[in-house]
Amino acid sequence: MSRADGINSFLYAIIEALLEQGHEVHLAGSGQPQLQEIHHRFPCQFYPRFWAVGDGGPYGWKKDIPIWFRHWPRLVQQIQPDRIVVNGVIPRWNSVPTLGISHDLENRGGFWFARLVRIIGYRLVQDRVATCSELRNALSRNILKSQKKIGVIPTCLRLKDFHPQTGRKGHFLLHIGTAPYKHPETSMQSLELIPDPKLRLVITGPRHPLADRAFGCLPKSVQARIEFAGIVPASDLRRKMAAALAVLVPSAYEIPVLSPTVLEGFASGAVVITTTSVSRDLIAPGENCLTAETPIGIAAAVEMLLGSQKLRDELIRQALKRVEAFDSARVAGGLLDRLNRLAPARLSLL
Repeated sequence: MSRADGINSFLYAIIEALLEQGHEVHLAGSGQPQLQEIHHRFPCQFYPRFWAVGDGGPYGWKKDIPIWFRHWPRLVQQIQPDRIVVNGVIPRWNSVPTLGISHDLENRGGFWFARLVRIIGYRLVQDRVATCSELRNALSRNILKSQKKIGVIPTCLRLKDFHPQTGRKGHFLLHIGTAPYKHPETSMQSLELIPDPKLRLVITGPRHPLADRAFGCLPKSVQARIEFAGIVPASDLRRKMAAALAVLVPSAYEIPVLSPTVLEGFASGAVVITTTSVSRDLIAPGENCLTAETPIGIAAAVEMLLGSQKLRDELIRQALKRVEAFDSARVAGGLLDRLNRLAPARLSLL
């Protein structure tokens, strides 16, 4: 519940929209909620009631499943929700009308184990959605269920939290996240290929051995142009996005996802350079962003931006226009429409 990841970004954005509309919302996680971290990373005016499953955590994916399986019935009985939204999958039948949301299909627990859990879990819920079209199509194949029986509820954000900065930008690139799939080494290697000795790279997120090793392999002159900013408050991160020459998102996924980082970059009025593993529901390469798969490609894209203010302005204009569809108030309306087909009244997001 307190990790700075895409699922939690989605949850707090859509939960606040539901609370503003007068719904009662509960949020349960594997471990005890770290309220200080939650308020730091996900500042909101309204928060749900928090519940913890188990007595510790955070747990790993494989450990989560038996813990939820064991404690699930007691939790539902205690809360007595009218509807439940499961972000992910719990392979257990639930008597309360339940919607399951798939945010990705990465094989964190081994292919066959993960697929078996999904087949069971997504078949036991009354309804299921994915956060983008590509993921919906892949989930359909993965759990052997028709695409017509899987909807799309996109990743969202609160546009009111963002203050886009157009026109002149700072002379730095911004990379968000140090986890291996975020590929910070790709952004660092691209900086080495850009001739401009004054261009800097700012990397946010906790220190990680992968990023440290990649940094250590760079020439001293390039190292001097890289700043590790650590975990920064959400408001500071948005300001950095808005001010950056470009936000670099070289993340790689087996199946395209609707990247919260790209979404936030668009909402900040940033030029985003990302990979083709981001959903086409969001990106239109060459229209609202640039795409590159390698350090050489990223460096070439940055050179294009440095040489054309007109290109930067047009990419930002199109990105701001596109992101309007992903405002949490609008997405919450779609979620409620889906849930209203299941049952009326109080909400519980688990």
